[in-house]
Amino acid sequence: MPSVSIILPTYNGSRFITQAIDSVQKQTFPDWELIVIDDGSTDDTAHIIQTYAQNDPRITLMRQANAGQGAARKNGITRAQGAYIALIDDDDVWQNPLKLENQMAFFFKHSDHVLVGSAKTELINEAGENITWYKNPQSDENIRNHMLLKNCFITSSAIFSKTAYEAIGGFSNMRLSEDYELWLRMGKEGKLANIEHADVAYRIRHSSSSASRRLKLCANTLSLIIQHKNDYPHFLRAYIKGLLRFPYYLINKS
Repeated sequence: MPSVSIILPTYNGSRFITQAIDSVQKQTFPDWELIVIDDGSTDDTAHIIQTYAQNDPRITLMRQANAGQGAARKNGITRAQGAYIALIDDDDVWQNPLKLENQMAFFFKHSDHVLVGSAKTELINEAGENITWYKNPQSDENIRNHMLLKNCFITSSAIFSKTAYEAIGGFSNMRLSEDYELWLRMGKEGKLANIEHADVAYRIRHSSSSASRRLKLCANTLSLIIQHKNDYPHFLRAYIKGLLRFPYYLINKS
């Protein structure tokens, strides 16, 4: 069985998905399986994935009716054989070929950790051009000090213990914020870290940043802050920050 099961949900992802899969295949750590879940695509996404799967037995195509990204991740993890689960979205890229190798080496040395992400992420536009670099706190202590203030993990950078994932009941059925919600619960199962030399590129797309979507994200985030107010520090600061996101996005609708 593979050490790492990589979960890639996609819906009409033909524009960028080859870049995501190519970045997985370039990893120096070879002991992985890639489960691509096609969430009812109407373009040629499935054909692209099948072509990869025919040439690399580590790649598997799953299909489901259009049920959303969260359901796709949950279904993929149910099928996963690895002791660790890695996530990547269909429009993101693992920039460092050593990403998996470095994260797995960290796990082997720190068995008390359940979730490891990347300390540095490049934000890119739809053309793949740099917008900026984004940094997350690295140590467990520093992450916990920021967990209510922001989501400290980029989804496409995250690797976590499947045992810990199953112990907390896996992804919730939220639409938006389900990754942040999982990290908040996972932090009660063990230690958290973001490490250097596991860089990823996160693509900013206009289609995913509508005003209604951002307001729903704000509402979900505020709800999670309240739910976990006793689990992490700085609740009051986080609550005020969460409230202030609403007028900000109402003013900045474009």
